[in-house]
Amino acid sequence: MKKKKIRYWGLAALPAILLLLLGSMRKDNAAGTDFTVSPAESDLVEEDLQEEKTVFVHIGGQVMKPGVYEVKADSRVVDVLLLAGGFTVQAGTDEVNMAQRVEDGMKIIIPAILEEDGTESLVNLNTATKEQLMSLPGIGESKAQAILSYRKENGGFAGTEEVMQVEGIKAGVYEKIKEYIIVR
Repeated sequence: MKKKKIRYWGLAALPAILLLLLGSMRKDNAAGTDFTVSPAESDLVEEDLQEEKTVFVHIGGQVMKPGVYEVKADSRVVDVLLLAGGFTVQAGTDEVNMAQRVEDGMKIIIPAILEEDGTESLVNLNTATKEQLMSLPGIGESKAQAILSYRKENGGFAGTEEVMQVEGIKAGVYEKIKEYIIVR
């Protein structure tokens, strides 16, 4: 007879135990520990995760600060261009789709304006203005001024390598600018 009472007592206690568990779950849910999401909320969570994702994009050519930049996954070429300091004065801007979405590992090359004969417009160290010199990668206002001063004091440059004789311009800077400069 005792066995039946225990069984009945156990069955009678079952609803009470379930109520306690449900109450506990409601407390956890109110505290924000429940991670279930409705289908409508799922789309919002997915968008939030997408916005936080970043990609790496390499930009070079006729930009002020070529390099690799980390940007949001939904960025466009114009966003990377702004991080790279914008176009140089020699940039062929019509050739660039600035509205294009970027992708991880993408390489963007901003071309130079082409001369009538199809060659790139290069910066002539013997005739360039300060602004034209500043359009070269790694050449700021002080280095551009140093190039102008050297040119004036020495009667111009005999070759592009001579620019390394200018104070503040060593082999590293020369490597960045050598494909964009000429001497005539």
